Amino acid sequence: MFMPSPSSFRPDAKLLLTPDLLVAAPGSARTGLRADTLVETADGWRPAGELLSGTNVPTYEGGLVPLRSVTHAAALPGGGRSLIHFPGGALDNCCDVWLKPGQRLLVTAPLIEALFDAAAVVLRADMLVGYRGIQRVQLQAPTEMVSLCFDREETIFVNSGTMIRCGSVGGADRSALYPELEPWRAADLLGLLEAESDRYAPRDIAA
Repeated sequence: MFMPSPSSFRPDAKLLLTPDLLVAAPGSARTGLRADTLVETADGWRPAGELLSGTNVPTYEGGLVPLRSVTHAAALPGGGRSLIHFPGGALDNCCDVWLKPGQRLLVTAPLIEALFDAAAVVLRADMLVGYRGIQRVQLQAPTEMVSLCFDREETIFVNSGTMIRCGSVGGADRSALYPELEPWRAADLLGLLEAESDRYAPRDIAA
């Protein structure tokens, strides 16, 4: 079992864009993570942009699974295009995470288990805007994005503890494992999670 290790991260790591990577990619319009996002692999934490097909990645579902497809694409400014910014700590991430709006994530909590009788639910990144400081940010410059695929859908760990859903090259999925929420149900759930967090937050006690 691989455990996230925040001490292994390099907050000063730079994102490098090269012209040969700035190309459109089929199926990548709505999903992907920024290329400097750190992904847990069998050899430690590595930037998504450096991963290759065949790289072994530990998954939430269990075991090391080889990547089957690594797609690079450019997210270009203009036309209202945006990324979703997850500040450090928003979803167990040790530092900022930047995702495309349609990127799917796995979210866990005891309340989710009680409500849905499932270990987790699947939400799109844009459904989380407004929760724990998560924001939609308009693109200001070309940004290299990466989409990762396996033989079947898998969940991976990025920037310590955020869990990202990755697609499959052959269409095999695990949709029965986790409920995928509609926007209105996601909003209701996030409201309940915020209320529960506020309930147990430390309170100042007047002297």
